[in-house]
Amino acid sequence: MTDLTRRALNAGAAATALALAMPSLASAQIPAKPNILFIVVDDLNDWASPWGGYPLVTDARTPNIAWLAARGCRFDRAYTTTPYCATSRTSFLYGLYPTTTGVYTKGEDWPKGSQIQSGQKSLPWLLRDAGYYTAGIGKIFHTGWRNDDGDGKRAASQYPGAWDFFENCGRGACVAPKEPGEGAFGPGEGYGPAKTAKELRPDTIRVNYAIANVINEPHGGKPWALFMGLQKPHLNWYPPAEFLAQFPIEDIVYPLGVMSEDARCGVTYETSKDLRDEPKAGWKMSQQFKDSLGSKGKPGFMNDPACKAWKEAIQHYCAEIAYADYNIGLLRQALEASGQLDDTIIVMLSDHGWQLGEKLAWRKFTLWERATRLPLVIAGPGVTAGVCRTPVSVVDLVPTLMDLATGSVPARAKIGRFALDGVSRKDWLASPETPRQNAVWSCWGLGLDEGGPLTGRDFLNFSVRSNTARGIYYADGSSALYRKGGPDDDEFEFHNLVPRGGKAALAELAALRASARIPASARWAPRAGGGSDDED
Repeated sequence: MTDLTRRALNAGAAATALALAMPSLASAQIPAKPNILFIVVDDLNDWASPWGGYPLVTDARTPNIAWLAARGCRFDRAYTTTPYCATSRTSFLYGLYPTTTGVYTKGEDWPKGSQIQSGQKSLPWLLRDAGYYTAGIGKIFHTGWRNDDGDGKRAASQYPGAWDFFENCGRGACVAPKEPGEGAFGPGEGYGPAKTAKELRPDTIRVNYAIANVINEPHGGKPWALFMGLQKPHLNWYPPAEFLAQFPIEDIVYPLGVMSEDARCGVTYETSKDLRDEPKAGWKMSQQFKDSLGSKGKPGFMNDPACKAWKEAIQHYCAEIAYADYNIGLLRQALEASGQLDDTIIVMLSDHGWQLGEKLAWRKFTLWERATRLPLVIAGPGVTAGVCRTPVSVVDLVPTLMDLATGSVPARAKIGRFALDGVSRKDWLASPETPRQNAVWSCWGLGLDEGGPLTGRDFLNFSVRSNTARGIYYADGSSALYRKGGPDDDEFEFHNLVPRGGKAALAELAALRASARIPASARWAPRAGGGSDDED
């Protein structure tokens, strides 16, 4: 560890201690209708400092995320319903599971082909009905929800009633110069030094636009609900030099979730120790972006001849997290300067996690911990500062936020075709440290049993995460089981218990599945032999 890293870690501990000394807002007077700042950070995994996923992303390097996490209820075990941008956002902005919306893979004609285009009301629409001025800026539902000229007409037409104001800054000053990237992720999805100052990057322009047009405007006396989409750390990664400098390449280590035997240049799927007890379906899920290991005569991130690319990619991802923190800091400063901080509920989350080589997988699109776990904080009036370690699903956000902001969860008659799948966790916000038991589930609709994408609900792969275990149920009948919590905690899911667990492991998987209330339409028939296809 270098002196720079040691100083950063010490400073991070001091920043956390200072933030934790702040009083809880739960006992403060709650405004009749507090403002709402809903921040969605694209592709941010649990490397964000309070969740401790990566040692170099410290509180000192992400002070605003650390401040927010200490100020509110930090959910230590929050999970997406599906590890893909559009499907996850559809789920948590409607309070519906993918099996309800019909949006559960990346293959649907979304949004036209979904089940929700029949007057079903999203979170911003419900808040607007409740008297809020609703504004969306940046990537909220997905990048396609705006006209090419950025005027918001497409968003308004596809979400009638949802927005008073919508702007994606799709043209002009909001678009930074293109930065084509060479790398294993494809054209335009590489990494390198920024060619644009931070003030001219799209996220910062959008944030400053939101501050000027939403936070600092009166809106006729209405409370405002600002949905703020930050696109970094989504690929590509071209962070400004000041953020890249916080993570010297000589300090970069391989991800904690990479088995030590696999943390080396030149590792392959065949030589990976971590994948040896995974079923073939797990291998296929890991290899969805196998270009990361090289293809068409070009090396990938994990096996370039110079052994630099893997750590360079990690370095640039970390720097983009620091850049996202900077933008959150701008929003924080605006609330403080305008005197609205104590009257504003702040929600910060990502749409899913992201893998940087764990189980040799890159991107999201898997059902392991690193892809499904995400950072989630709710802070502000009515919320007690603390850490909730009970598993929670983002499908609960709509009822929880409506309950917190308006005092009740809307009745089905006021929502639309479907009743909410999520439930209010308002009581969790009042006492986050209270021990509770819960199980949540995630799905990914890639039909691995036939090696190609299937869109039928009967062919889902899904996982369940409880306080004590994670089970993965693949569409071909194979499975995986990992121990969570306690002295046998398998934090990084190195040990699939199914191959040698026999009937006892399959029985535990069945009980785990039942505890998560997965719809019957998501069938799974265990295959004889269960997990790994090679038990030797």
